[in-house]
Amino acid sequence: MAPIRKQLEENGDTTILVLTGTVVVKELIAAFREFYDQGCTANLLWDASHANLTQLSTDQMRQVFAIAKEHSHLRPQGKTAIVVADNLGFGLGRMYEILCDLDAHPIPLRVFKAMEEARAWLATP
Repeated sequence: MAPIRKQLEENGDTTILVLTGTVVVKELIAAFREFYDQGCTANLLWDASHANLTQLSTDQMRQVFAIAKEHSHLRPQGKTAIVVADNLGFGLGRMYEILCDLDAHPIPLRVFKAMEEARAWLATP
């Protein structure tokens, strides 16, 4: 299991959760719950650019999605960006993005392969 490190951007409206090593679903769920329980920011950036996501399944991503949707009222103007480094991570991220679209998740979410693109998207109104 790999720890998930939390960072707050200088602008104060974006939290970055940095994933490293092999990530398992219980770590994602714990990080999400902590994010919401300890005062969340409008924007959330999952930095998985140095993480191994091979242990995550579609069903597990649905569990993470359920938590995000349950707490979405706490971030009414927020966005979520996911940054990944490889095709596997991008595919998993896109699957999560599609889940959000299909289930009318109220928080916009996008997947990126570059941190700069994710930050630029989060900064747009």
